[in-house]
Amino acid sequence: MKTISSMIFKLIVVGLLTAIVEECMFRGCIQTIFTKWTKNYHAAIWVTAALFSAFHMEFFGFLPRMMLGVLFGYFVVWSGSIWTAVWGHFINNGTAVVASYMYQNKMVKINPEDQHIFNWGSYLFSLIIVLFLLYLYRYIATGKVKTPVV
Repeated sequence: MKTISSMIFKLIVVGLLTAIVEECMFRGCIQTIFTKWTKNYHAAIWVTAALFSAFHMEFFGFLPRMMLGVLFGYFVVWSGSIWTAVWGHFINNGTAVVASYMYQNKMVKINPEDQHIFNWGSYLFSLIIVLFLLYLYRYIATGKVKTPVV
């Protein structure tokens, strides 16, 4: 990706279209099927997330991608809409595209493909933030907390 236009093209293809297709397939179809079979949306979310991660065929990224699939699965269940998962998926993929563009054009020095840029403290901090945001999202999405009207 040498130009902004090539980055925008990849952002649309890799970020947006991939998010729409994968979320329709995994959360829209597979998760719905497993929910009907098991009558348990938690089991359906976790099985679908494992399949989602396995589909990407990346050994070292299996657990983080599975947790991302769990997050997207709960987004769909709590909001009642697949679009929350599509939006989250797009943000994830789009961030990777923009980070790769910036690295390739020497705007940043940290290689987004490097698996060793975080440490356990960073992982723990990220986990706490994600769990807090997921907790907050659940209560807002299920209507238990009223959001202020601006």
